[in-house]
Amino acid sequence: MPSVLVVDDDPDIRSVIAFKLQRAGFTVHLEADGEAGLAAATEERPDLVLLDWMMPRLNGMEVCRAIRDDASLEGTTVIMLTAKAQEPDVQRALAVGADDYILKPFSPRELVSRVQAILARPARRPTDAIDRDAHGSAQLPRGWQPRVLVDDDMVVEGGLGRSAGANDPPRNRAFLVSAAQARQSLFDPTGLLEFADAGQVSELTEMFSDQMTARLPALGVAIAGGDSKATHEIAHGLKGSAATIGAPRVMNVCDAICRAAMRGEKDRTAALHSELVDVWKDTAGAITACLRDLNR
Repeated sequence: MPSVLVVDDDPDIRSVIAFKLQRAGFTVHLEADGEAGLAAATEERPDLVLLDWMMPRLNGMEVCRAIRDDASLEGTTVIMLTAKAQEPDVQRALAVGADDYILKPFSPRELVSRVQAILARPARRPTDAIDRDAHGSAQLPRGWQPRVLVDDDMVVEGGLGRSAGANDPPRNRAFLVSAAQARQSLFDPTGLLEFADAGQVSELTEMFSDQMTARLPALGVAIAGGDSKATHEIAHGLKGSAATIGAPRVMNVCDAICRAAMRGEKDRTAALHSELVDVWKDTAGAITACLRDLNR
């Protein structure tokens, strides 16, 4: 039975991934930070590591580099799982040895398909197959593009992809039709219901609610103290959780906070935090109403 190590500091994302992979027949080991993840990789020697980028202690890039530098882990497949969507980020991940790169938010069904497909490939060192320009910089494989979070012209379920076309599965085409409405949605459990029943959706959304309740005040403290790094880290984590749960408005405000924090715009982040508090109140109400309908 193939084994997968999931290293992500977001408990909601770990739970979703573990549930789906276990149902697909994988043995799953979970870790919440880079240091523990690297230790587990060394001890467990999994077939594949799903690795978040931004984590405490060691980040995903450092863990990936350490895995590639360890001769005993040479055959280990590494997939980066992150919300960092810019092309230079993809290039950096490939350059340190990642085999693939999946963007949050992602479809759990697609993630399992990608894991299955990449484990079926012949074993190789991924850095051997990366094209480089005249300056030695890693180049994206031809046809690869980072997918955006929501876009009418793209397949938007996460991961490296391409423009949507006639050969895309019907589910993807249906999703694209409703992309404009999804931008205005407070809570859409469609992705969760691909693999979870109403009771499990309730459990996952309760975890997300607990996370929002705990981290919103911490985010406010970081903003008030002018701590741009902590502000970005907290907002980034909430953004990934919101994307996974299906709370696009929370996700969008968190993304705006991340961008403002990176630019050092304290007043802007403070205003966005106030907006996030209001959006979360509306979203929490939408979750409650949706769960009530699901459990009828």
